[in-house]
Amino acid sequence: MNQESADSGIAPDSVSWDAALAELRTGCGEVLPVRARLEVERELSRLELVLRHIAEVEEAMAEQAPANECAAGPSELGCQDATAALERLICIGRETAVVLARELFCRDSRDRRSIAAFAGLTPSPYSSRRLQHEQGISKAGNAIVRARLVQLAWRWVRFQIGSDITAWSVARTSGSSKRNRRVAIVAVARKFLVALWRYATRGLVPAGAKLRPAA
Repeated sequence: MNQESADSGIAPDSVSWDAALAELRTGCGEVLPVRARLEVERELSRLELVLRHIAEVEEAMAEQAPANECAAGPSELGCQDATAALERLICIGRETAVVLARELFCRDSRDRRSIAAFAGLTPSPYSSRRLQHEQGISKAGNAIVRARLVQLAWRWVRFQIGSDITAWSVARTSGSSKRNRRVAIVAVARKFLVALWRYATRGLVPAGAKLRPAA
């Protein structure tokens, strides 16, 4: 363990955290009380288990996906190629790329409306005589995918500042309240989904988006 880790505490991924714990002192320079040390040991044991599970999941995702995991009608690039393509976009990590590729882009979607409907990001209009307004999104699709896309839309407008989607979002929400920005991010997620679908299945990079260098 380096000096910086020893000064600030115990590194979560350290293989010698047990020895480091024995040297840990309170703010007054005293040895940790027995109960406090036992509590820290239990927390570290749980953390060690979580880190091991994360490593196992990442290893499983890195393996070649069997062909039958993809829905009928694989995309032009295939699930594995779609995953690799999505990972090249800045702000999209491995886990998110795998989820989107397997849940969305391995399906034979006819058009942008069908892909948005599957994710539950289609608008729900209300009309009664002269009264017409939007009731928000339908939420009838895949809840996991929809949540991922909304989270990803927030990251996209933060890190892909040169993209057309971000510019559209900024123009739409300029001067808006926090609540209105939270509502508008759903529209951003819908546009973002369509752009990702075209990119993963046809190779069309979203306008203005930054890519990671090819390995």
